[in-house]
Amino acid sequence: MLNERDYIDAITQGDDDRLAELLGSCAGDQPHLATIAERRPTNHSMGFGMTLLQLASIRKRKSGNPSKLLIDHGAWIDLHSACGLGMIERIEYLLQDRPQSLSDQVDTYFPLQFAITAGRPDVVQLLVEHGDEVNRNLKKVGYFGWEDDAVDQDSIPWSPIHMASLWGFGGVVSSGRSLTVD
Repeated sequence: MLNERDYIDAITQGDDDRLAELLGSCAGDQPHLATIAERRPTNHSMGFGMTLLQLASIRKRKSGNPSKLLIDHGAWIDLHSACGLGMIERIEYLLQDRPQSLSDQVDTYFPLQFAITAGRPDVVQLLVEHGDEVNRNLKKVGYFGWEDDAVDQDSIPWSPIHMASLWGFGGVVSSGRSLTVD
């Protein structure tokens, strides 16, 4: 992706004017379709191999709305992005066509992890209702730089309940196949 760092910085800083300028000047290039090649694009353990929309969808970006800008410029709303953005109808549509996509990963993150990171308990519930595996092993649960090293060393994995607890959901309960997030 041309000027990958510029796009990443505009997204993470919530600089919609800069992002719009970059998207408007790409002259036939489609950066919103490319995936991030930088191993640690945000100085954290997350983002490698993501689309710009996936990166933008995982959390609020100061005063900006880079997800909307990217969508307005033609970014594809995949399951991961839809989970981060809380797009219930889109998630249901995507799962209807491809229910196995609950197991797709981007930089080791499942769609459920996008919902947890973005603070979308309604999406977490929806994914569980569609059969997502709440006791699956996770390789990463946050933005911690040491997580990539732990993955490389085959560390003991975490589960979604660990991730939900880390991200500060109040009232998280896991029993059997269900994960309840209040």
